[in-house]
Amino acid sequence: MADATQYLLKLEEITELIIKKVGIHEGFWTASVGMQMGAGNFGPAPDQQYPGVAVTLLNIGIQKIDEQTAALTPSKVVDAAKVNPQPGGKKKST
Repeated sequence: MADATQYLLKLEEITELIIKKVGIHEGFWTASVGMQMGAGNFGPAPDQQYPGVAVTLLNIGIQKIDEQTAALTPSKVVDAAKVNPQPGGKKKST
């Protein structure tokens, strides 16, 4: 079997991995992507430049959202209590 050369994850899978990595056990979370854009003239030579936009990826993270917002796009939301339950079944008191 050949070695894998690429792994692709859905945003929900990235959200789940971050939840587990940082030890979150409750709340509704969704992926967050920070980007930066800059406008300018782009092209291989000065006489072949055209207006355009360059987009750079700054960071990928997660953002906590309330239950009402989570209900609007349930396929894009991860419930931390389901994917990373509190060890021993204990619920953290607030």
